[in-house]
Amino acid sequence: MSVAPVDRIFHARRARGRYLPQDLFAEPAWDMLLDLLRCELRGRRLSTSDLCMAASVPGTTALRWIAAMVQRGLLIREPDRNDGRRVFITLAPDASAALRRYFAEVIEGSIK
Repeated sequence: MSVAPVDRIFHARRARGRYLPQDLFAEPAWDMLLDLLRCELRGRRLSTSDLCMAASVPGTTALRWIAAMVQRGLLIREPDRNDGRRVFITLAPDASAALRRYFAEVIEGSIK
């Protein structure tokens, strides 16, 4: 799967805030899932703090969403082996597969 369509949606979501109040579009879980998929497709990992920034909400709100998605099995926490203070967040395999299926449908235009 190409990262291009995920990037387009990610950046289109950010662009809305240039035209309308950003707080109308607060969907931290979706923003985090998109950013994690973008990173996965590029072979990169995100730290917890980087993922919180991607959510465009206060840090405490982002952390609650991360905890909820970990509890639901959508995300995995991976301690950084080189820095005990840092934790990486990755998509769980089922979540990654679901997002990839979603984007395949979006690209094909088969979502109704």
